Amino acid sequence: MMNVKKKQEYLIIVGLLVLIFPFFALLFFVHPQGDDYCFLEQLNNYNNLEFVKNMYYHWTGRYFSMFLASLDPMKYSLNIYRLFLFLFQIIFLSSIFLFIKSVVISNVKYTSIIIATLIFYLIYANLSISIFELFYWYPSVSAYLLGLSLLLIFISIYFFYKRKSLSIYSFLTLSTILSFILIGLTEIFIIPIFIFISSIIYADLKTKAFNYMVILLLIIILSTVVIFAPGNFVRASLFESHSISIALVNAIKSLILALGYIIKNPTFIVLSLAFYIFLNSKNSNYFIFNFQKINLLKFYLVSILIFLLWLLPITYSLGNIPPGRVLNILESFIIIAWIFGIIVLSSKNKLTLIYKTSKKLQNILILLSILFLFSGVFVTNNYSFSKGDKSSIYLDGNILLATYELMYYATIYDHEIQKRTTRYHSNNNDSLILPSLSYYPKTLTFYYIEPSKYYNQWIQCCESQYYNLDSIYIEPRKEE
Repeated sequence: MMNVKKKQEYLIIVGLLVLIFPFFALLFFVHPQGDDYCFLEQLNNYNNLEFVKNMYYHWTGRYFSMFLASLDPMKYSLNIYRLFLFLFQIIFLSSIFLFIKSVVISNVKYTSIIIATLIFYLIYANLSISIFELFYWYPSVSAYLLGLSLLLIFISIYFFYKRKSLSIYSFLTLSTILSFILIGLTEIFIIPIFIFISSIIYADLKTKAFNYMVILLLIIILSTVVIFAPGNFVRASLFESHSISIALVNAIKSLILALGYIIKNPTFIVLSLAFYIFLNSKNSNYFIFNFQKINLLKFYLVSILIFLLWLLPITYSLGNIPPGRVLNILESFIIIAWIFGIIVLSSKNKLTLIYKTSKKLQNILILLSILFLFSGVFVTNNYSFSKGDKSSIYLDGNILLATYELMYYATIYDHEIQKRTTRYHSNNNDSLILPSLSYYPKTLTFYYIEPSKYYNQWIQCCESQYYNLDSIYIEPRKEE
């Protein structure tokens, strides 16, 4: 018979899967937007390789991201589009699992790793600044979420190699393939992968540094191919030049914004305390590293400098705070650094009081985290709420938001977009005026762009070109 501990673990997994379910269920209601139509419109004129070449010479050096764009599943059907997004989420979950498995000792059970994987996924999804760009928009998911997944896998294979689970040939082959894909997805992964390889070269300087030098050389070559692509200079010429000082200010603002999004969430803070207590209550070390020599203050100061260094080229090129998809990646780095700090702190401070009362404290904190998770519902307008207006509710955290919009708005949104598509195909005029959607789901749309200002903006221009229209105008909603 199954023992009590195993039953508890399976119940925890089931409970976590219930919380994850809305994020996957919303995939059934996703529709293409913005850049999807830009790519589809160009793919009417070019084959896949011609499209990648054209984009490389006239817009961006992201060769692999543009290759994936050339495979845009909307060419085939909406269901294939949604299937691709589902597969990217599975890859992300798998990458978290591999990363955790690579850094914990071999006798940690698979169920424990699965639980840790699901918790990390939920924490990250719940805190995401733009959940739409994280999970539900193909141009973003295929570059940023896939890139984050491959970065975690890249780091994982190094640790598997160090544990002798991979041969040197397997390690070099996989590292080469992942480097080629990662750097070709988007420039934002160049600095993280460069810093990681440089760090392990420094750590293994007296042993196998040559193997890593080969990978570092490849990274430098590929980065040059991406950064100095002719298309980048064409795109840069369309934007105003910006000063380093403004870029630095915007980088600091971006870092504060991402940190604030994370720290303000009580569920995350309480779970962090619970994790610290859990680690403190055990005599054994779950990880393959020795954390005793790590100076936590230096680690966080260096991390902040790296985050700013990573943000600076982005804010310099944009002249503003980066979009949500970039801030999502920044959040993932901060969360990993935060968790690493908790592990280091627990290895240095084994507190007797916590050890004796750990089980009770853990249970209390876990109950508190659940309470905080489901208490983030706020009424923004009492009068509207009393009249049954669901939009007068503010939800803190994407778990609640995804559940709420799945229950009340996803089906309506899907139906209204389908009606729009029918209008596009039946329209015989050069322009088209469309009614506003009754509700713009935060999980499924660029909700922060005012619908009445869509006219001639990038989000609508490519859509109008794709349907052979001069323009599409969205009527403002009554309350606007």
